[in-house]
Amino acid sequence: MAYALEIQDVHKVFNRGTINEKVALNGVNLNLNPGDFVTIIGGNGAGKSTLIKILSGVLRPDQGKIKVGDQEYTGLTTRGAIEAGVSTVYQDLALGNTMDVTSNLFLGNEHSRFGFLKKKAMNKKAEELLQNLDIRIPDVTIPVGNLSGGQRQGVAVARLVNRGGKVFIFDEPTAAMGLNETNAVLKLIRRLASDGYVVIVISHNMPQVFDISDRICIMRQGRVIGEMKTCETTMDEVVSMITGAKEKQGQAEPEKDYPQKSKEDQLMDELFRESVKKEGKEQNPSLAKTTKSRLSEPTSKKQEKTAEGTSKLFTPEKPEKPSVRKELREIQNARKKEAERRENRNDPVRNQGNKDRNQIRHQQPQQKRKPRKGKER
Repeated sequence: MAYALEIQDVHKVFNRGTINEKVALNGVNLNLNPGDFVTIIGGNGAGKSTLIKILSGVLRPDQGKIKVGDQEYTGLTTRGAIEAGVSTVYQDLALGNTMDVTSNLFLGNEHSRFGFLKKKAMNKKAEELLQNLDIRIPDVTIPVGNLSGGQRQGVAVARLVNRGGKVFIFDEPTAAMGLNETNAVLKLIRRLASDGYVVIVISHNMPQVFDISDRICIMRQGRVIGEMKTCETTMDEVVSMITGAKEKQGQAEPEKDYPQKSKEDQLMDELFRESVKKEGKEQNPSLAKTTKSRLSEPTSKKQEKTAEGTSKLFTPEKPEKPSVRKELREIQNARKKEAERRENRNDPVRNQGNKDRNQIRHQQPQQKRKPRKGKER
């Protein structure tokens, strides 16, 4: 039996050969039949977004194949993905808010004759399409910006169905929606699966995953580590697999293929280990001898040393006495200053100079102050 969608051994590595190298996908395999409703869950960095981008043609895989129906691809472009029938509905929906519902549904696929749009025929077909998908919109001629979040999501899905989509991928379809809008969107997605379309949903809402999906695909570190029916598992089991606390039986996570280090890196690692050992010996060269001697000591001596160390810990430390050299130095400096003071006091030359300066100061005649001239009144 041919699968509607086959993902075979898909690999994707970012920044290969650099210090920031990251393995996003490492051998992902997934087979889906028509009408399958699968939810892909996993933690941050598990590879969910990368897988979606490869399926929608935004990224090209480094290795592996993608098969849609009978057509096999080593890599899809965005245009090629749409032509193959793989349609992705992102959170922003990519709708023209100022355009009416009909214009959004037939965007890039308008019906025209002699250069003129067949607006009436397009409006009629838009109403039929929305009715078949059970999408309730009062009027197809109103701008999309006036619709609610659930109605806008319905317009985005209807546009992809009109383009001939076979595989529908939804990235967090009910994010930032109310309860009524969420129920309407989930009902629409469930309707697509019942009509024979392949539906893939990326979601972090665990209760919602168990309510709507038929199968759960768990990704971790770029691999599919578990794939099971929703009715055959529990929420606790799924959470434990996402966090790595538990692995599915028969699907143990294979070892990672780390790039082999070059000879220069291996030599640098060896030199680093030797330097660490030398530093440890230099900082405490008697550590090994001390440990050996302690092990060979009798128990009584060990107890005595332990008691002695404990008493030292709880004995208050005595204040340190000032050093003798410091006291002598202070005494010598004080004596030297006192001697200089006496020498200056008994020096005749300095004293004579001071007397002469005082005599000259007294001999200078004092200048008489001139009376101020007052203003005549």
